[in-house]
Amino acid sequence: MTQEPDSRTVTIVGAGIFGCTAAIALADGGFEVVLVELHDDILLGATKNNFNRVHYGYHYPRDLETALQSKDGFDSFVKTFSGCITDGFPNFYLIADELSKTSPEQYIEFCNSANLDCERVAIGDIPLEVRKCSLAVKAHEVVYDHDLLRDQIKKAFLDRPNLQVKCGLGVDDIRRREGGYRLVLSSGEVIECDAVVNSAYANINRFDAMLNLPVTNRQYEYTVVPVVETDFERLGIAIMDGPFPTIMPYGKKDLSLLYHVELSVIATEVTDQMDRNWLKPETSPFRDMDRQALFERIKESCAAFIPAIAETRLVGFLEGPRMVMADHDEDDARPSLINKNNGDRYITIFSGKVDHSLRVAGDVTSILCQAVQA
Repeated sequence: MTQEPDSRTVTIVGAGIFGCTAAIALADGGFEVVLVELHDDILLGATKNNFNRVHYGYHYPRDLETALQSKDGFDSFVKTFSGCITDGFPNFYLIADELSKTSPEQYIEFCNSANLDCERVAIGDIPLEVRKCSLAVKAHEVVYDHDLLRDQIKKAFLDRPNLQVKCGLGVDDIRRREGGYRLVLSSGEVIECDAVVNSAYANINRFDAMLNLPVTNRQYEYTVVPVVETDFERLGIAIMDGPFPTIMPYGKKDLSLLYHVELSVIATEVTDQMDRNWLKPETSPFRDMDRQALFERIKESCAAFIPAIAETRLVGFLEGPRMVMADHDEDDARPSLINKNNGDRYITIFSGKVDHSLRVAGDVTSILCQAVQA
């Protein structure tokens, strides 16, 4: 089956938050949109398997660009997806006494440079005991509930008859054709379109390579995030800026997420193509690990800073691959980037934080509106 080409057709590969928001924006811009997703549903990749935090910028003192992109996108994301957002819990960033890549003075300077509210609080006034830290700042950040976010986006899809979603299908081939592109799906279906948006996250290099475009080494990390029960009230605490813990509420659920900068990353590769075994839990690096033993290690390390974490109870793990810029350990950069190719009709989205997604969707729509009219 072949979809006949139209003067304003676009195929988006990857239905994470960046692919989904781009699909909605392009549909609203008058395009006939096909959104193709390898998983059996939308938002089952990194949008689900991460810390579910909507960043305002506080987390990136070593990369002002990432911080400002987060700050600029925060209000629009929270407003657009208000039904998915949990706020009203106390949230703090602290600088560790030792091994932090950012000193207290540098952190205050960063907050001032990014024009972030920098409300210093006494460490003893934080609802939980926190040790080994010398600076505490109260931060206005929130979390999204993944399940509610997915429901809202699905409803938005239904309201747009010019937006078609195909889940459970891979893209086996992408080739240029006269005036556009030809994609072959794993089902054998062929789609012909004027433009392609590559929002495949950890798989973006794979599709760039199919088109003989230059690919850059990326750092691929397989992360595991414990979901825990606690005996304390919901709150957020992030110890900065190094191999330290963070705890945050898990969306609107009566649970929390626990993360450790070192121990939660169980595999790392710097290469041009991610190991495709990482895409499925049954073949992932986490497959044969002793999960309870790993949780005990994470819990012990986190409790050295936040003693109450020692009493948390494991419910399960969020797990999956993520992609970051290679050779950026010194600045921890997580920007969102748009790469334009072939007359701006093939666009690759290098996705950063979730609250960058609406701005990126708008920029992609503007680029393609101009490109199809050229």
